[in-house]
Amino acid sequence: AFTAATGVYTKKKLGDQELGKYGVLFYNSLIIVFPTILASALTGDLHKAVTFKDWVKVTFVLCFLMSCFL
Repeated sequence: AFTAATGVYTKKKLGDQELGKYGVLFYNSLIIVFPTILASALTGDLHKAVTFKDWVKVTFVLCFLMSCFL
């Protein structure tokens, strides 16, 4: 529900510009980054991700980056 509300808010704020479907999606994801980081910091997940021991392994980083782009 929060993502849908953010999408509606973004579309309303940027409604006078011709963004198209992907433009609204881009701004929606840009706005939702900050609440996501805040929520993960409050739950402790951000600390777990930052201190994850496999960040120094090349195979993990490659697999992680490939999963981000797929």
